[in-house]
Amino acid sequence: MGYSNGKITAPVSFTDVQNCLGVSYTDLDKLCKATTINMWAKYKPVAKNLIDTVTGQWDATNNKWLSSATWWKGNGTTDIGGITPKQFNTFSQLLSFYDGNLNGWTYTRPAGGANTPYRLQDFAGYNHNAPKAIENFFMAAEIKQHGQFTASAMMSMPSSSADYITLADFSSQAFSTLYWGVAFYSGTTFKCKLTASSPGVAQIDSTFSGAAVTLPIGTYKVYPFFADREIPITETQEQSGTKYYTCPNCTYCTVNIVSDQTGTDATITAKYSLHSSTRLTVTVVGDTSRAYNNCYAYIIPMAYWSNPSSGISHAVWNSGSFNLGQSEEKNWLMVQVTAGDYFALLLVNSGQYQVKSAIVTPITP
Repeated sequence: MGYSNGKITAPVSFTDVQNCLGVSYTDLDKLCKATTINMWAKYKPVAKNLIDTVTGQWDATNNKWLSSATWWKGNGTTDIGGITPKQFNTFSQLLSFYDGNLNGWTYTRPAGGANTPYRLQDFAGYNHNAPKAIENFFMAAEIKQHGQFTASAMMSMPSSSADYITLADFSSQAFSTLYWGVAFYSGTTFKCKLTASSPGVAQIDSTFSGAAVTLPIGTYKVYPFFADREIPITETQEQSGTKYYTCPNCTYCTVNIVSDQTGTDATITAKYSLHSSTRLTVTVVGDTSRAYNNCYAYIIPMAYWSNPSSGISHAVWNSGSFNLGQSEEKNWLMVQVTAGDYFALLLVNSGQYQVKSAIVTPITP
């Protein structure tokens, strides 16, 4: 049928694949090994020792792969869809794998021959815009010493009809049984690590409720990871036998640990909901110990994340000045948000302090 809006439908032609990948290769091997292939798409070239993946796996009536199709998983036992997670056994190795991109995860394309033949049919159902399994790790730029904190990331949710790969697909690694965690570094010097108290990718947006940060006041780089056991923040000795995994598509967050008596105690959260139009809810909550005057809340395009003050003039929404009393909560609702990445910025006490919220990605219906 062809190529449209980043998706390829059967029957597949060379032209469909060329247009979708933005290449001009006329050889099947080059198409199947193109660097522009989105590795998170479920249906794409994989190393599988089958010449024909259609028989018994293709729904000719509806022109799509059967829900029971398994060819897309590939040959491997530790990889899914040609993707191999980065697993390591010694935590000191963590930083050596973090490049801010795949962080050691790999996508192996077919190499040709009887065991890994090239198949044009692998591109049937290919989604060039498939979302990444996990991305956008976030922590607030400032947390209090001896205080608790929240760490979050965006992840693709599993679905039986999904044309993309999620963490839940990696059954051999059983991400549903792994614990999501964060590690604090002062420069490249490891300081502490901890995980959520419950396993599973559902904990990917987690408040580490039992984690009192007792590190010295200062600036830290915080990296996310997975582990096959719960790790308390009080653990100081490396325990043998633990399996760790990096988080692909994530980089570190820079966090300032401040005194309990300084900095801002206000928090801001943002989330989107999908109804007849895309709506973005913004909530600002004050601390019980103090009040804030002349506060402003903004929603700013993600392009200004590194320099939020310069992005204020490009804000798609702002609350106007308000005062935030002790333990007070304020809510706003923004409608008709265009597709794209945004973050919320709170300026406290006329800009004396700044708090940035987690990233949100509105989806236009």
